[in-house]
Amino acid sequence: MRRSLLALATLGACAHAQMPVARLDHAFPAGGKAGTEVEMTIAGPDLVDVTGLVFDAPGFTVTKIDGLKFKVGVPADGARGMREVRAVGKYGISSPKVFVVGDAPEIVDAGANHTRETAMALTAPGVAEGRFEAE
Repeated sequence: MRRSLLALATLGACAHAQMPVARLDHAFPAGGKAGTEVEMTIAGPDLVDVTGLVFDAPGFTVTKIDGLKFKVGVPADGARGMREVRAVGKYGISSPKVFVVGDAPEIVDAGANHTRETAMALTAPGVAEGRFEAE
């Protein structure tokens, strides 16, 4: 009898496993000029079978390109400033990341700017989107 109770208690403890939780850790670029389209790549744990992105403001359009890449249409008439973006997939809606809507021209770093000779030209006012690689 004691072994049966122990087996049931152990089985019951195993039955309370949790489902994975989608987490959006990275979205690049993290913003876009109003009225333009940007190609956004997302990353994070448990982003499985992601079908789209949702924003906390109306007017954004989203088209899946491939895997975790999306084309995002930034509304021309939307309010400027910080918005939230989330991924929607197999494990539900992810945690949010900030997406900034602005008026200034934006340049997205292609990743080949490691010397003065290959540096991008910047204009003011403007926004430069880039990221560091582990080196």
